[in-house]
Amino acid sequence: MTRTDECRTQLGRKEGEKIVNRFFYCNTKHWAHAFIYPPDTTVVGNVEWWQTTAADAPSDDRKIYLETALEDWKFDGVFHKKDALDVSVKAPGGAPPNPNPDCTVTSDSRNGEHTIAEWEANQRTLREYHTVGQDSSQGLGKDKVSLCAFATYDRINGGAGSPRGGFTTGAIAYNEVRFDTSSYIDSKSVGRGVFNYALPVLQFSKSQPAHASVANHIWTAQYDPAMTVPKKEGKSIPGAPRSGKPLSRLYPGYDGPGGQAENEYKLNRKITADECAKLSRPTDYQCDEYPMAATWQGSGFGDGNYSLRMVPAGENSSAGGSLSAFYANQRILHNDQFYVFVS
Repeated sequence: MTRTDECRTQLGRKEGEKIVNRFFYCNTKHWAHAFIYPPDTTVVGNVEWWQTTAADAPSDDRKIYLETALEDWKFDGVFHKKDALDVSVKAPGGAPPNPNPDCTVTSDSRNGEHTIAEWEANQRTLREYHTVGQDSSQGLGKDKVSLCAFATYDRINGGAGSPRGGFTTGAIAYNEVRFDTSSYIDSKSVGRGVFNYALPVLQFSKSQPAHASVANHIWTAQYDPAMTVPKKEGKSIPGAPRSGKPLSRLYPGYDGPGGQAENEYKLNRKITADECAKLSRPTDYQCDEYPMAATWQGSGFGDGNYSLRMVPAGENSSAGGSLSAFYANQRILHNDQFYVFVS
């Protein structure tokens, strides 16, 4: 199964787009074009097709790879099948006030000029491939971040005997990619791209023995905050997907010793330690906090919307490891938003 085939499956063979995960994007669109004879602009034929683009962001690579298929062709009336149809990609840089340069788009050597007749005859095998990327030297800030929109277009060029010139469609597949080269995510990697329009979700399960007590604590904090400590009237704790209030990563070393990030992290730890000291601590238990200290919504945020609970030390360590792995695997940068879901 090709990546475009997988996208058609992901979308239920219907029109739409889907960020399957941070590293895989799909778009399928039904497209139509009228064939018009000049000079009286009479429509003498129509052509329709389904266009699917799959985009992958592999590890250790500041590039995404696009595969595009044109399938399910239908013709009505007169249409010049010797016209060539080429897929192109544009990738403008991020928006002001601090835009990075446009990303580099490369057309794969497998691409070529194909007529509509060739697309129709080889629709199960014919694909066009492009890469979109940007070197870290052109990225911005500590994490060398580059933001680029990417869009696919089709160009129909009049072939031999065609009574008209060329025509370019509007954007067919359109989304955004973010590249970074973050040393605290992976100091040995050249970086990676993510499709950052969809917020990632950290998942815990109340039935998973490794961290069940932590999962139960988070669930109570999210859905029954009145039962949490410290007590507060009208407490509302963020982070659940359905709340619409995500958490934001806090990396204490982001702006160096004595910086805002380190100070906020230390404040989270201090307030949590002070409040935890008021609770009874069974043997081999630790004080768990939610939202976590490594978020901007921790206890030091100042609104009292957090929760503390004693949980088995092993489960607390397991949950902490899951958070660290989530930050690394999903490339959650400092200030990036995410949700926490408990099943």
